[in-house]
Amino acid sequence: MRAFAISLLILLLSITSTSAQDTPSTIVYLHEPVLGELFRVDADGNMTAYSLGVEDTQFTQVSNIAINDAGTQAAYCMTNYRPADSERAQATFIVRDIMAETNLVSVDLGDTASCETGEYNEDQSQITIAHVIYETFFPEQELDPERPSWRLLVMDTSTGEIVHALNGNQDNAPSITFMDREAEQILARTVAFTEGRVYFKAYPYLPTHVSVDNAYIWDITSGEIQPYPALGTGMTDFLPETEELIFGAQSDTLPMPQVMGIGPAYNAIRYQQGIDSTPVTLFESAEETVNSIDFVFDGERILAGLTNTSDMENIQSRWVMLDREGVITGEFDAPEMVRTVIDGAGGLIVLHEEQVPMRFPTSILSYYDGETLTEFWRYEFPEEQESWAGLSLVWASNE
Repeated sequence: MRAFAISLLILLLSITSTSAQDTPSTIVYLHEPVLGELFRVDADGNMTAYSLGVEDTQFTQVSNIAINDAGTQAAYCMTNYRPADSERAQATFIVRDIMAETNLVSVDLGDTASCETGEYNEDQSQITIAHVIYETFFPEQELDPERPSWRLLVMDTSTGEIVHALNGNQDNAPSITFMDREAEQILARTVAFTEGRVYFKAYPYLPTHVSVDNAYIWDITSGEIQPYPALGTGMTDFLPETEELIFGAQSDTLPMPQVMGIGPAYNAIRYQQGIDSTPVTLFESAEETVNSIDFVFDGERILAGLTNTSDMENIQSRWVMLDREGVITGEFDAPEMVRTVIDGAGGLIVLHEEQVPMRFPTSILSYYDGETLTEFWRYEFPEEQESWAGLSLVWASNE
C-alpha cells in the first residue's frame, strides 16, 4: 500500500509541477511523517521521494530532521514505540545517505519519551540531540534518582559517539519551574551550535504544549551554563555569527489587540545584539499581533507576519520587511495559507496551500526574489488518499 501511494504521488507530482524558468536552481526537501519519506523538489518542479527507513512501529517527526549543507545526508532520531524486547519506546540516532537510502550511522539511545535532533556545528562534524529518557506525569512512572530523566547530547556525525553530554543529574544542569514546582524533565531544543557553544531553549516536558521562557548557553568545553533570558521567549530568531536576536514581546505602552487562540501573544518586536545589551523595540501596535518573525535574505532583512483582529469578521494579515532601525522597508505580498517561509537561493522559499472542497489542501512551493513570487511546484492530493499529515518544509539549498 505504501509503495502504491509513493508511486501515485510521484506520478501526480510529475503531472502538476509548473515551470520555474525564473527560479534559481535551488533544491528543497519536504517531509511527510505518515509515509516516512523525504521529498526532494528541484527548481524545475521535478520531485523524487527517498525513504527514511521508517517501519510500521516507528516514526520520526519533522522537527527532528536535520539536513547537512550539501543536502546529501539527513540526521534524525527514530523512535520505535512498540519494540519487541522492551516495554518502553526505544530511540535510535541515525545519519542517513539520502539518495543511497542507507544508514551511515545508527546508534541505540535506549528508553525514550522524546528524541529530537537539533543543530549541526560549523563543519557539521557534530550535532545535538534533545533526549527525554522517561516521563513522570503518569503515576506508575516515578522518578529514578539514579538515572537522569533527560539529557542534551553532542554526537559525532561520522561515528555516532557521544562526545559531550548534559543531563538532569549533573550539578550544573539548569533548573526550571512549571506551575510553581520544579520540572523533572526538560526538552532541551537547540537554537544554534557554534564555536563550542550550544544555545538551547529548555521546555518542561509535559503531554500538553507548554510555552518556553528559559534558554541557556552551554559551553561544551568548560561545562559552564549561562542563562539567556531573551532567547527563552516563545517567538524568536537568532543569528549566532553576529549574536543578533529578534523576539516577540508585549508592548510596554500600547494595549494588546484582541487575540485569537491560546498561548503567548505579542504586539511588539524587539532586537538585541549580544546577551548583555539592552533590547530595543523595532515595532509595536495596538491593532496588530505578531505571528512570526525571521531573519531573511541571509540575515539582511527581518520578515514579520502581522494580523489585525479589530474586526473579527474581517481579519486582515500582512507580511512586512523591517530593517534594524524598525523602519518598514516594504511588504511581502504573500499568498494565502502560508505554512512555512525559509531562506533559499538568495530569496525566500514559501510553502503554502490552497483549499480544495472535500479533499486535502493542495501544497505549493513558490520562490520570492524580493519583488516577485514565482510558483514552481504544486501537489494535488489524490482522491484515494485516506490519511495525510501534511508536507513540512525542512531545508532549502542556498544556490
